[in-house]
Amino acid sequence: MNIGETLAYHARNRPDGEALIFGARRLTWRDLDAGANRVANALLALGAGPGERIAYVLENSVEFVETFFGLARIGAIGAPILPGSAAPEITHIVNDLGAKFLICQTSTAPRWRPLRINSKRWMRSSGLAGIIHSVSIWRRSGPRPGPGRRVSRWRRMRI
Repeated sequence: MNIGETLAYHARNRPDGEALIFGARRLTWRDLDAGANRVANALLALGAGPGERIAYVLENSVEFVETFFGLARIGAIGAPILPGSAAPEITHIVNDLGAKFLICQTSTAPRWRPLRINSKRWMRSSGLAGIIHSVSIWRRSGPRPGPGRRVSRWRRMRI
């Protein structure tokens, strides 16, 4: 049983049990499982799959936990990045990882301008609106840049 299956196991066997408390928010195993499924299905619809390298920069939040389990559910390789990291550090991590997707909270999206992620060309994925609240996914639209090159040619996927 992997970590993604563990969440599904608890959602089946104790769906109304308390799984996560974050501030005033309380999620049951069913709620947490549904959130992880939304993340997993959104990423699958965008072309992610098993073995895909996906970076995520999320504050401590429910979305962080849903993203963690959603990535595990599809067999992706998740690389959490500290939200307080400087732009050059994040650029290096994302380039070195060769991430095709970068997940962040929508409220922090303006921080990505120094990374040269093209925010003017973001597109909204049809059929996915409202699936993940307050999270944006950036998708690399070209090949992985070589060592020392900046992250470029990204599209913001609003879901």
